[in-house]
Amino acid sequence: MRILAIDYGERRLGIAAGDDSTRIAIPLTTVEAGRDAVTAVERLLAERPAGKIIVGLPVTLRGEIGPQARVVEEFVRKLSERVGLPVETRDERYTTSDAMQRLGPGHKPQARDAAAAAIILQDYFDSLPRKDEA
Repeated sequence: MRILAIDYGERRLGIAAGDDSTRIAIPLTTVEAGRDAVTAVERLLAERPAGKIIVGLPVTLRGEIGPQARVVEEFVRKLSERVGLPVETRDERYTTSDAMQRLGPGHKPQARDAAAAAIILQDYFDSLPRKDEA
């Protein structure tokens, strides 16, 4: 099953995709955030169908739900209602800084955001039981 991952930001949503059979996350693109973010994701899903969506949840360093996480939870609620797919959240602490470190200097914010989404998705894949353990 193809899985889409989203790194939700105030300006952009970083998007990554992968398949649960290969368990490899690949950065794809970014879409503009704002009021039309759900519509933008719907358009992307029309081009690249998926069976599940993982959205990074920006919990605080103490693991608590803060104001930005509440914004993401509302986005997840709206997205889930509109696309009719399972939408899960995943702790995204340090994914942006990890993406910046992996990419190195000189990359555009769009590349960083898509890479952060890929890190979120790879973390999800890595948490799944191995096929020989299932």
